Amino acid sequence: MPTQPDHDPAFTAAMREMSRAHVADIWRRGQAGEVFTGEDQSFYQAMKVHPEYVEFWERAAELSGKDVTVDGVNPYLHASLHSVIERQIAETGPPETEQAVFRLTHAGLDRHEAVHRIAGLLSEFIYEMMKQKKPFDNALYCRRLRALKP
Repeated sequence: MPTQPDHDPAFTAAMREMSRAHVADIWRRGQAGEVFTGEDQSFYQAMKVHPEYVEFWERAAELSGKDVTVDGVNPYLHASLHSVIERQIAETGPPETEQAVFRLTHAGLDRHEAVHRIAGLLSEFIYEMMKQKKPFDNALYCRRLRALKP
């Protein structure tokens, strides 16, 4: 498969449209009572714990061509990161993710905020990784998880 050039607007728009259509579909099916498994289940749960973004879940397909931020946060990216962290915990991979949640909640954070802290770390890690054009360094990610403070 050929790689897409960096910052190809057409590719970015097409990927956003597919992604947002999928978000809208997950929300619609979840609200209709469908039971999910795997990634869709994790993503739907992330959507449900963020009722402040319901408008954006419901209008995801309509907003596919737009950059969306609420108080500096992209709701779709936010739910995606939430979902990734929850899947890391559920699949115990890496175990440092679940250990970080345990450590952060025992230090006084609620579980949701602990997941946000880890998602923030992951987003910084991914940003730096992409900026430097280096592959994901799981060992470094695990070290950063172990060093994460409340």
